[in-house]
Amino acid sequence: MPIETKIWKLNDHSPEPVPFCSLEAEEDLEKVLFKNIGLIHDQLLLIGRQVNAYGNFIDLLAIEPSGKLLVIELKRDRTPREVIAQVLDYGSWVVTLKEEDIAQIYNNFQTKYFPGQAVKTLAAAMKEKFGSLPEELNTEHSLMVVAARLDESSERIVSYLSKYHSLDINAVFFRYFRDGKTEYLTRTWLREAEAETISPVQLAARGNWNGEYYASFMEGPSRSWEEAKQYGFISAGGGDWYTDTLAMLSPGDRVWVNIPGGTGYVGVGIVTDTVKLAKDFKFNGKSILDLSKNGNGITTNGEMFVAVKWIKTVEVDKAAKEQGFFGNQNSVARPKTSKWDFTVKTVARIWGIQLNKDKAA
Repeated sequence: MPIETKIWKLNDHSPEPVPFCSLEAEEDLEKVLFKNIGLIHDQLLLIGRQVNAYGNFIDLLAIEPSGKLLVIELKRDRTPREVIAQVLDYGSWVVTLKEEDIAQIYNNFQTKYFPGQAVKTLAAAMKEKFGSLPEELNTEHSLMVVAARLDESSERIVSYLSKYHSLDINAVFFRYFRDGKTEYLTRTWLREAEAETISPVQLAARGNWNGEYYASFMEGPSRSWEEAKQYGFISAGGGDWYTDTLAMLSPGDRVWVNIPGGTGYVGVGIVTDTVKLAKDFKFNGKSILDLSKNGNGITTNGEMFVAVKWIKTVEVDKAAKEQGFFGNQNSVARPKTSKWDFTVKTVARIWGIQLNKDKAA
């Protein structure tokens, strides 16, 4: 039976129904949600509207504090089969997005829908909204169908996909009521428990941070691990999303360096200075731009540097790697997972490093 919402006004203990009015269906709902995405949940940041996906357009795209993406599709006048097929197709597109793709979607969203306003980076917007950044973006995604009313077939399909295929999909519908000059908007979830899963990042619940920092070092035209070893640094470039996390490091912090993509861990060291622009980073009094063979790439990519006194480094072909090691694309992270504890302890054992001693030792 389709979900139904009604409102009664109590007048001398006698219930009087508040009339349901048309909100011009889903077209007006999209406008309302565009201006008030918090009607779905207050821990969402809207990052896209009418996002091109395989030649069709996702109505709304949002992100949660954990970095999980939420596809929001309005049912409009489509049949249940059509709207479910469409939202599933969007899910197959969203799962392919890399962090730089998501950042570009947010950039395009601001430029198109907020002309004249200063464009924020996605990292800046998430820190402003949520207070922190997740370790990764888009490791998970969820799908949501929004409607002015839900039919029995839509409910049945969504429930089936969720229960028997473990698909993270839900449906929510809004109804509009008017009582004289007072207007009301109600929200009802098909799967109420699912609504409770959208919450702020609560890393403490995942375990205690072991005090060890993770760094991702992606070799390329703007950086070389051989030079990082020689001149004592880690670096990142390619935009604020990648460079901002370098600021998490302070002198005295110990950082374990991983080359992602299956290479493995290649070094551990103690941070000796705060993050620096390429033009300000020096080794033994000489600029990195003069020392590096990748000077042009460093400048072009907007590279930022953090000085490190190495405790242990290895060649790339001798990197420490093992099934179950922690890794992600963030330049720097403070992981709070059992996988990170396992990684640090295992790499330390391989390299003969005593974790119970002072980090600077």
